[in-house]
Amino acid sequence: MPLLDSYFKVPEAATFLGVHPETIKRLCQRGRIPAEKVHNTWLIQKEKLEKFASTYRNPRRANAGIFPSSFKHDGGR
Repeated sequence: MPLLDSYFKVPEAATFLGVHPETIKRLCQRGRIPAEKVHNTWLIQKEKLEKFASTYRNPRRANAGIFPSSFKHDGGR
């Protein structure tokens, strides 16, 4: 079993969480996802990403399509 089989790179992690790869990079940079940067690549242990995924709530998707009742769209006018 090769060592890197237990790691995700950014694209795989993004697919796993259903977010954009830049979101993964930002979460790694901020330390929200435990990861190691090797040269120009973030490596994320699969086990740690699975643990993070169980607690992650995507703020942009949480309220998708829900607007306050006072919200009125004027078509950009």
